[in-house]
Amino acid sequence: MAKSKVVRQAAAAAAKQAKPGKRTIAKNRSAHHEYFIDETFEAGIELTGTEVKSLRERACQLTDAFCLIRGREAWLHGVHIHPYSNGGVWNVDPDRKRRLLLHRHQIDYLDAKLRQNLLVELDAIHDKTGITFVYVTHDQSEALSVSDHIAVMNAGRILQTGTPFEIYESPATEFVAQFIGETNSFVSTVAECRPHNGEFMVRLSVPELESDILVTDNDRTEPGQNVCFTVRPEKIRITAEEPEAKDKSLNIFRGIVAEPVYSGFQSKFYVRLDNGTVVKVFKQHQNYMEEGPEIGWKDTVYISWSADDGYIVEEINR
Repeated sequence: MAKSKVVRQAAAAAAKQAKPGKRTIAKNRSAHHEYFIDETFEAGIELTGTEVKSLRERACQLTDAFCLIRGREAWLHGVHIHPYSNGGVWNVDPDRKRRLLLHRHQIDYLDAKLRQNLLVELDAIHDKTGITFVYVTHDQSEALSVSDHIAVMNAGRILQTGTPFEIYESPATEFVAQFIGETNSFVSTVAECRPHNGEFMVRLSVPELESDILVTDNDRTEPGQNVCFTVRPEKIRITAEEPEAKDKSLNIFRGIVAEPVYSGFQSKFYVRLDNGTVVKVFKQHQNYMEEGPEIGWKDTVYISWSADDGYIVEEINR
């Protein structure tokens, strides 16, 4: 017995000193034939009960395995880990889902890439089958990019239906304007409404801007009526010099860049006006910039937009 014990201890010591090698427990060979492998990730897996002992015996099957990302966590489904022969009550459901131990930035990267590829696949399936898809999502960019027709809902009520262009450019309510994309919205009061080139030129009194602004509208609004004025950040022009007001319907305000955000193809500017109100402005980078954006933090700037670029929403959610 003593000799046997010494041999076991020597073997254990040698195993500790040896470099650990990788051992393949199971492999999904069919995946390499049925799918194109774009990228691979190494991840730990959260095990419980006697699953570790089962894996040591290679009692595992990956043929139907797939990963789902939910709540910024990656879960492995379809993996069968056979119950350990002597596990008894410590055995667990052999087909249960198991959490993968990935870093948060890896999960975010995978989630974004999977969602993007899914949209392409859905569009291809739709073109091939010709059937109607009802796609439910909280992602505005997904809704705009894959849909022919959109219905915006809130609290179980349909607020507006239309094409992506109609929903984005002509929101029916303040909620729709803020939910689809980004916008600047201000509660206003109609000061004047007069006919203008087949439409109506409306002068609005905007307390947050401490000024009147001009906006065109297809429908007549009555003086004294409370409305919501909205203008998209990309419709607003930002300049270091005050623009020439050749067009009397041009709305011009002065401010300071409170926060510039460079995002590659565009810059986002949070401009604090002279009265303290912050307005979002997006500027696309159309030309090569050798020394970076010409407008920076704390620069004095002028923002302007045409009366045709704003929009009146009569239903206010405040």
